[in-house]
Amino acid sequence: MRLLFYLSIGILSIMFMYACTPQKKTSESGLVIHTTKIYDTLSKTFRSVRSLPEIKIWFQDSLLIEEVMYLTTKDSGGKILPVLYIDHYLLVDLRKKWFCEFSSFSDTARLLKSFPAEGASVAGLNFFPKGKDSFTRAPMALADTTIDSIRLKRYLVHFVEPQLNILEEWSMIAYSSCRSGNRIFKYLSESDFPANCLITRIDYVPTPEHSTPLSLEMHFIRNTLTAEEQKIFKAWGKRL
Repeated sequence: MRLLFYLSIGILSIMFMYACTPQKKTSESGLVIHTTKIYDTLSKTFRSVRSLPEIKIWFQDSLLIEEVMYLTTKDSGGKILPVLYIDHYLLVDLRKKWFCEFSSFSDTARLLKSFPAEGASVAGLNFFPKGKDSFTRAPMALADTTIDSIRLKRYLVHFVEPQLNILEEWSMIAYSSCRSGNRIFKYLSESDFPANCLITRIDYVPTPEHSTPLSLEMHFIRNTLTAEEQKIFKAWGKRL
């Protein structure tokens, strides 16, 4: 049995995500990787596990291309192991709010499906969240921290999400840095935070009811596209 990766790890992995649509023509392009980790109750830290993917997302101006992964299992010497694989690629047009699904990461890939984002349910990350973030109180600034030699601002955030039937108050720690290099992807709305920096990591706070929450992070890899990646954007953009 195969499962969409975000269904296998919980609906919270697609909450609060935004992609900034350029207001004018820009030349922004590059690659980010979205990671999901799970809280380890023994070490009291977040760690990677086989069933949680690292998803590549390429961007060029207002177009995104995202890997869409499925989770299945395999028998390895009598042990059932989780296996993630790329099922297809999703082209997202942020301006037109349109989706296209392609069979492979190639300029000659087969177009599987093309449809408007409005009202659509697609596999992958949600770049069109509905409404504002459902904070129950204003974010509270915490002490700064340093990770991988980068100083990060931290905020404690409390929220509910009635649309997902999350009526009890949850908490998370949001991290922001102006040095990330990423000006496209973010979690939460920056208008809710005093610093003019995007939120690129959120850690859900464990509770007795939810002892193994998730940590989500956007890693900026580079601000360029290879010649082959540029060919793919050009070819796929013509199919919109």
